[in-house]
Amino acid sequence: MRLFTTLCALLLTTGAQALTPEAARELFRDLEAAVAQGELAQQQDALVKLADYPLTPYLLADDLRRRLRRSPDPVLDDQIDAFLAEHEPMPPVESLRRAWLDSLAERGHWPRLLEQVRDDDGTAVQCHATLARIRLDQASAAELTAQGLTHWQVGRSQPEACDPVFAWLEQRGELTRDRIIERARLAVLADQTGLARYLARQLPEDRQGPIPRWIDAVANPGELRQIAALDGDIAVHAYKKLALRDLDGAGDILPSLVQRLDLDAGQRHEMQRWTALLHGQGHNDEALTWFAKLDPARTDDFARGWHVRSAIRQQAWDTALRVIDAMPAAQQEEEEWRYWRGRSLAATGRREAAEQVYAALAGERSYHGYLAADRLDLPYDFNRNPLSRDADSQRRLQAIPALQRARELRALEREYPARAEWRLGTRDLSPAMLEQAALLAHDWNWHPLAIITLADSDYWDDLDIRYPLHLRDAVSDAATTSGLDPALILTIMRTESLFMANAHSPAGAIGLMQLMPATARRVAQDMGEARPGIADLETPATNLRLGTRYLDQMLERFDRQPALAMAAYNAGPHRVDRWLPEAAMPADIWVETIAYTETREYVKRAFSHLIVFRMRLDQPVGRLSDRMPPVPAARQLEAAREAADERES
Repeated sequence: MRLFTTLCALLLTTGAQALTPEAARELFRDLEAAVAQGELAQQQDALVKLADYPLTPYLLADDLRRRLRRSPDPVLDDQIDAFLAEHEPMPPVESLRRAWLDSLAERGHWPRLLEQVRDDDGTAVQCHATLARIRLDQASAAELTAQGLTHWQVGRSQPEACDPVFAWLEQRGELTRDRIIERARLAVLADQTGLARYLARQLPEDRQGPIPRWIDAVANPGELRQIAALDGDIAVHAYKKLALRDLDGAGDILPSLVQRLDLDAGQRHEMQRWTALLHGQGHNDEALTWFAKLDPARTDDFARGWHVRSAIRQQAWDTALRVIDAMPAAQQEEEEWRYWRGRSLAATGRREAAEQVYAALAGERSYHGYLAADRLDLPYDFNRNPLSRDADSQRRLQAIPALQRARELRALEREYPARAEWRLGTRDLSPAMLEQAALLAHDWNWHPLAIITLADSDYWDDLDIRYPLHLRDAVSDAATTSGLDPALILTIMRTESLFMANAHSPAGAIGLMQLMPATARRVAQDMGEARPGIADLETPATNLRLGTRYLDQMLERFDRQPALAMAAYNAGPHRVDRWLPEAAMPADIWVETIAYTETREYVKRAFSHLIVFRMRLDQPVGRLSDRMPPVPAARQLEAAREAADERES
């Protein structure tokens, strides 16, 4: 206890000689190395110099966590307890707290663990807490059983921390056959068939009941044609898998399946809905027939949207208008349905009503707003209104400890913990203060957080913040090399990564233009460059050079059509090849009926961003519709590619 107390006292010492920011950061790095070597206690003089440095708690938290791993004891527990009480829940403090809770559970220090548990802790900690209450006999057996079953009765595997609770439940005979079967059902519905098989093995073979049949139904959904009895929800789940493999066959057996398995109206509707959606997303003629079968009272916004998309894809404008007019008021007010209502009215000869719809929408700074303005040949209204800076608010923001730490972490090039600190420092701010925080982040050239914070404030009209001309020189160089519009390059950067140079997507894409490593390697090889690594793809100049080359390849592959190239950049060129229509169609219809929601919204956002970036770069804005020529039929595009290949050869 003496060492920790001494260190804390040293940090409270006043009159320490002030360091320059650069010197403080260098010393901080040195002390991080001392923590890693277990030598922080020998650096007391250095710690005094960092008494006022925002990141000094990071050093103490890391040192406590290191000591906890090596030799936990009650004295260290007291030190950690005191440290947690003194510091707000910054990232290293939270990391220390989680490690300490695991250690307390491992050592069976139940009272202290319960003092630290919060309602928002994850499943592992909640299981620790339940076990603590069991060990301390803090509730009735019925209450403890209910808590334990809350963790157990889910359709997925739980953390190892829950195993002692489950063992207690089993010892008490609470994991009955019925409960095991029900959990297996939940597992099958969650596609966790491995868990379902494990649960089945907990029962004698002749007592496993329907579990093997459920597993077989989802593994071999074609068996639905003969199966005589099945849980209704499992039947729906298996039917969806069958429809993905054989859509027409699934639709054929649906009526008899509903009758044979005595499915209820909700289950029948879910099967019909799934069938309609797959036909709609596949652009099949049968889609409208299937959507017409749906119970309007059970139909959700997503299905109604695809009903409209299927109608406009087939240019069944009366149907599109009828479905839009039957939407709930809130859905009707969404921009896309206002636009398509105008298109439907115009297509059915109600020109004056259509123009009224377009006129109301044309004032919006958005993809659909621009298209509506194009229909009436109206100028775009960018609604540009920069925020006013409030000096007092800026001073208060810069005094927030979490924002001070965020700034220092950025100076140390530690982007992820810096973002976590920014979220901590801004989470309770009013909308007006969030606006000021967005200005502050913009001043720091921290454009991702400036954009996100401004959106959190629900203010959308400061276009300098929302559309920064980030890395303008590098973008200009890339545009010159590739021949691409610099506004398009900025558009892809913003849409892909929100200008985060070190962004990593769950799929593995990296950097400003979110390049997949394999794609980047292929493009680099085409350019005669060295094989890029992760660090290269996190370097703006390299990412821009490779990304713009790949974007240009997509434009070349798809006849310089921005809509197709953007979709290919997001979803991959082979998917876009499959999405090409059999006959040429208006580009707005093609974009609206892209099967993938992510890609469909990506293309819309990108077009909207492109218009604003052209304005921000003082380029002629032009018309969005001029950038969206009709999408050619697949055979037309293939013929154009063959002709290009012949010219090159």
